[in-house]
Amino acid sequence: MRDADAADRRALARAIQDLRAKIRAHPSWAAEKISAQRALARLERRLSDVKARKDPEEWAQLLSSSLPSGPERFPEMLGGLPPFDEAARCPKCGKNRARTRWVPDRLERTCRRCGYRWLEAPLAAMEESPERERDPHPEG
Repeated sequence: MRDADAADRRALARAIQDLRAKIRAHPSWAAEKISAQRALARLERRLSDVKARKDPEEWAQLLSSSLPSGPERFPEMLGGLPPFDEAARCPKCGKNRARTRWVPDRLERTCRRCGYRWLEAPLAAMEESPERERDPHPEG
């Protein structure tokens, strides 16, 4: 718990105690009691919000464990992007209607039906790639 949260919790606890004393002092039909009960409910909600706060380091740990990293997020880490194929089908819906857009060093394909996006390597990059297996029978 952060120091600011501890101070907020103490201040809210004091305010809640004061309101509870005020509520006990008034008869059940008094307008002051009704407004104090509403204020008490707001303060109790605020106190529960403060208690539920997490440290920034805790949030960072939660986010880093839930976000994809490495090959899941960056497919080029798996050894390269698949080569551009004009007839490629959408990996999500299977349709073969995709828009192609050039982004630095790669092509971004977008399915016109479902909007799914995936990356492909331009053919020029595939020819320059040292890891690429050379075709033993190059075309003409």
